[in-house]
Amino acid sequence: MQTHSQVEIYFSEQELKFSTQHEIIVFSENNESAMFTSNAEPSKIQVNAITEYDKPDNGIEFRTIVIGYNDAFLTILQELPEDIRKVTLVNNFDYDKDEIKRIANERDMEIEYYYDDISKESNLVKLVRTAEHIIILNDHEKDEDEADMDVIFYLLSFRDIRMRLRLDYNITAEMRSEKNQKLVLTDDHIDFVVSSRMTSLILVQLAENPELIEVFKELLSIKGNELHLKSASTYGCIGEYTCAELRYFALMNGWIMIGFMNKGGESVFNPSLNETISLGYDSSLIVIARR
Repeated sequence: MQTHSQVEIYFSEQELKFSTQHEIIVFSENNESAMFTSNAEPSKIQVNAITEYDKPDNGIEFRTIVIGYNDAFLTILQELPEDIRKVTLVNNFDYDKDEIKRIANERDMEIEYYYDDISKESNLVKLVRTAEHIIILNDHEKDEDEADMDVIFYLLSFRDIRMRLRLDYNITAEMRSEKNQKLVLTDDHIDFVVSSRMTSLILVQLAENPELIEVFKELLSIKGNELHLKSASTYGCIGEYTCAELRYFALMNGWIMIGFMNKGGESVFNPSLNETISLGYDSSLIVIARR
């Protein structure tokens, strides 16, 4: 992941008049890295360089697998993206069945339970053949290292199956120990390993800036705006553009661009407005958007 040291903010004269009556939310590494700039004039931005693209409805239903259970399980189920309609639950079907059913009815979500022993590789393969996303939860009732080792076992098994069978799914795994987390981090940018440290960082920011609570509610809940990856190939913006052009394109689609994922799958945040960005078929814009 790359983060540029400065965040450039450009406003037209009309936007500046509007902004004097409102607060501006800036995503930056620290308070000192945000700056106003006059480097990009609207007349110089080639607004026709990229055209808005209507994403086709291909009828594909995303299938998500959730393995394990902890006190965050119901919240995760509730906050899954809106386009997820089918969820398979593994090793968590003895808990809160009434609440699971309520959430499923609320979300118009199909819930299925997988009862086969997933310690056997044949059952793991059968489970993941049609998966788009796999979520591995950490058992908070177990010792930290023991629970992390269980997660690592499944994470490495799913990675091995994905590579050998050339399947296409991503994995989100919850780890409690930062030391254990480092054991399974890779540079392939396909899997996401999260820990309680993220919660701590959010709480620190809220302690310093309590007014940010509404921002976190907006970004971390299923309602309103969230962080999304918008595929360059899907939205017809493969090629070379300045960051200013891409930001303008994002705004025309109702998004706020905060970075991009380059051809190598590396995330880059806050590029300079005049920086030339090359987007390939596997590149994406990182945006804040409603969907």
